[in-house]
Formats: sequence, structure tokens, C-alpha cells
Amino acid sequence: MYHLDQFEGSEYERKTVKARLLSKVGDDKGNGNVEGEEVECEVYVFNNPTELEDREWDFEEFRTQKMKKWTREDYGFDNSDHFAPQPVNDEEKVVVCQPSSTL
Repeated sequence: MYHLDQFEGSEYERKTVKARLLSKVGDDKGNGNVEGEEVECEVYVFNNPTELEDREWDFEEFRTQKMKKWTREDYGFDNSDHFAPQPVNDEEKVVVCQPSSTL
């Protein structure tokens, strides 16, 4: 978490929130999602929300057009297996979740 805090910097505040895990994942608009158990997780909240774009974040756009600003230029692009699942031990596991709009 220390490294994530350093990466996010002073523009973000880390907060603990409650979220519901999805027991079934629907389409990219959330249709068909089924919420499951509630968990606590850490999220980074941007301190200057007026500077955010007024649209949903698009992973594919980030991966193909913007990721090179944040990582090595070749990381995660075509002909790369960086997005393939990798085994981790219990000490490396972190729950990543998106706060539910129903909480």
C-alpha cells in the first residue's frame, strides 16, 4: 500500500469504503450484474473532482493511448502477455473493488 500511496501522490486520498462484490458480471454497462457479499476495501479518491472528465473511464482507451505515459512504453500493448493472469501468494493479494452505487 505504501508504494500505491506514493504513486497516487497528494492528488488522491486513500479511504476505506464498503462495496459489494459481484457474484455475476454482466455487460460493460453493468446490465446483468448481480451483487454478492459486502466487503471493506481501500479506494483512492481524487481531491480535485472538477478536473475529471465527465465520462466513464475506458480501459481499452487507456491501454492503447495513455498507458505509455505511466509505464514502460511497451508494457501491456499488442503481442504482450502482461494482462494474462499471474499466480500470487497470499501476502501479495489485495482486494480491488468498485464501490457500489447502492451503498
